[in-house]
Amino acid sequence: MPDASKSGTRNRRDAFDQVIRELHPELRRFVRSQFLRCDVSATLSATCVVHEIYIRLRNRGYDWRGKSHIRALAIKSAEQVLIDYARRRSSQKRGGLLRRVTFDERSAPAQPSPAVSLDLHAALQQLRSKRPKQWEVVNLRYMGGLSFKEIAKVMNIAPDTAREYWAYAKAWLSCRLSSVERSR
Repeated sequence: MPDASKSGTRNRRDAFDQVIRELHPELRRFVRSQFLRCDVSATLSATCVVHEIYIRLRNRGYDWRGKSHIRALAIKSAEQVLIDYARRRSSQKRGGLLRRVTFDERSAPAQPSPAVSLDLHAALQQLRSKRPKQWEVVNLRYMGGLSFKEIAKVMNIAPDTAREYWAYAKAWLSCRLSSVERSR
């Protein structure tokens, strides 16, 4: 007689793999759009990033609540893959962090340097530790391109609450990034 727990795990793994197959084209588009924000497209392929996302999610286990949740986890994982890549590119043996600039949503360059990505990442990590819900909204909206309605569904909050968290986070990040620039 087959072990029920192994069968349940296999079914969840198969369901996970099916959702990832469905999301694969969307994730590739998402990763390519992120390449426009950071200068990595010449040395990193969207397919490699999507495969890395799959591996990270699969190794994480199957604690997910449907396609929207897997999509949100994939977006977070993509951010981490790209940040890890930016860190490797910015290491001291490659010239270090040569310059830092303030992130401004309206005037952000199409391809910021890895240093800009790392400044933004550092500010986002501070936001994450101080205001995790606001950080999650920024992550899902900025990195994932989700609408407020989609964010609300993933986070189990009202769309208006997601908008409020977004407004707070934008103001907080703007203040934090401008103080980094002033300190130089």
